Amino acid sequence: LAYLIATKKKGATTVAATMICAELAGIPIFVTGGIGGVHRGAETTMDISADLEELAQTNVAVICAGA
Repeated sequence: LAYLIATKKKGATTVAATMICAELAGIPIFVTGGIGGVHRGAETTMDISADLEELAQTNVAVICAGA
């Protein structure tokens, strides 16, 4: 992120990464368009979004339009 800011380039983060950055920066809440979820067949593939795991452990409120 520092590189992108310093060079005025564009970048993006996942919701999970944004939650971590927000917590480190002392930002208690942020808004996003949507979060990742659990995909069909997850009981065998364990295809679960990192967003859900981060929601369970990071002390930041996330408001989203959808999932």
